[in-house]
Amino acid sequence: MALPISLYWFRQDLRLADNPALTAAAQAGTVIPVFILDDDHAGEHKMGGASRWWLQHSLIALNASLDGKLLVFKGDPATHLAALAAASGATSVHWNRHCGNLPHWQAFRLLIFSQRVTCRFFYWKFCLFLKNCCPLP
Repeated sequence: MALPISLYWFRQDLRLADNPALTAAAQAGTVIPVFILDDDHAGEHKMGGASRWWLQHSLIALNASLDGKLLVFKGDPATHLAALAAASGATSVHWNRHCGNLPHWQAFRLLIFSQRVTCRFFYWKFCLFLKNCCPLP
């Protein structure tokens, strides 16, 4: 019997060690690692040239650590994750939650849940935040 497939969505943290969401995805079965550059919803926080240079080299290093298996997309995360879940047969999407607002959360939830995909997000164990800092459920 084939192992369940999980998508792991790299967001602001590109770490492999001490990563609760990635660990949970790996324990669930086969993991497809994904990074999505979301300029559509970045607003005033869109990355500049220096940040993009750093990101490019960090993604190259991360991809090498993942034996060339990192999938990289640009655009709306909900659209890409839903399409990838449908194409791969993934049953879950894992990510580490960060403080800050995801203004497109409703669209994200509708697209992903319509694929019957379980969403699992994790807090980094040393994250300190205010109660109202993270508006997502």
